[in-house]
Amino acid sequence: MPHSVEIEHAVLSRMRADLTRPRWWHTVWGRVAIVTSVFAVGGLAVAGTIWLSDEPVTQPMVVHCFAQAAIHADGTYEGVAVAMSDGNAAEAIDNAQQTCADVWASGALDPSHDPLATDLPPGVVPDAFTTCVMSDGTAAVIPGRISCLRLKLHPLDSQSGVQQ
Repeated sequence: MPHSVEIEHAVLSRMRADLTRPRWWHTVWGRVAIVTSVFAVGGLAVAGTIWLSDEPVTQPMVVHCFAQAAIHADGTYEGVAVAMSDGNAAEAIDNAQQTCADVWASGALDPSHDPLATDLPPGVVPDAFTTCVMSDGTAAVIPGRISCLRLKLHPLDSQSGVQQ
């Protein structure tokens, strides 16, 4: 082979360059990537902990009764808000599901409900309800057994329930 020495020299110089090149995590951009990743993961962990945490109801005198387990993109929902004026905050939250069941039984949350009708046919009450906390601190009673996180709501803090 006429050029075997040159080929051998080229291969050996390439191997030496590859072996002496610093690993990616030893370079400046590699360290920047590591630090950025650590801060991103830490920030997401903190945000997730805050968002997913159980919350007490801070506005116990209003209960939102949802007609379905959905919130529109603009933050509205199909349902009604009920004023709980019995004066006892803890009792108001304890009675929130029963209050919404009464609203359902009255037919007000029926999809075929006519808001101008004077007499409503009785409605069908869902078998189960889930109580969540809205961003303004009011209770939201949703028909069915669902995860509050699916609707971007806080789960009700079952330990304290109501914050005085």
